[in-house]
Amino acid sequence: MYRKFKIFILILIFGSHSPVFGYNIENAKDSLSKQGKETVLSNEKNQQGNLFVSVGINNNSGLLLNLSSWRKLSPIFNLGFGLGVEHFISDEITIVPVFIGLRANLSTKDSAPFISLKGGYSLGGGLFVSPELGYKFNIRDKKAFTIQIGFESQRIGTSYYTQKTVNSLGIGIGYMF
Repeated sequence: MYRKFKIFILILIFGSHSPVFGYNIENAKDSLSKQGKETVLSNEKNQQGNLFVSVGINNNSGLLLNLSSWRKLSPIFNLGFGLGVEHFISDEITIVPVFIGLRANLSTKDSAPFISLKGGYSLGGGLFVSPELGYKFNIRDKKAFTIQIGFESQRIGTSYYTQKTVNSLGIGIGYMF
């Protein structure tokens, strides 16, 4: 299992900037201009992928840590995937959530509110879903801080008979780079 975890981390880090997860807008523009064709493409900074690290707390667990990679689909929508670590103090269970997410910016400005929905499966737990509402504060080109509040519904437990659903409210901060 440790080997699979290391492979997933490498895919997460290097996959965020690969042509498999998105396309390179500069190469597309160069190719089209050499062919003498015009096209309407989004602004380069709206197409860049980024890594996102966030930490948070909620009312049922201790510290949450997430690492995710996001790719802009448009100036409004972002698609991401990632993993995290979460420890439930009351149940003494540590889980590793693996998730995909969709984030929608509520404005096309650099600093703007957003909503997101993440869902996936947690190793050591089960299925989970997490809607969030937040605000992104741009500090430099492709770098930003975020603050978010959210809800999480998570299945935890080591077997089918001991699993239970834990619903949590939480807050978090993050850094995009």
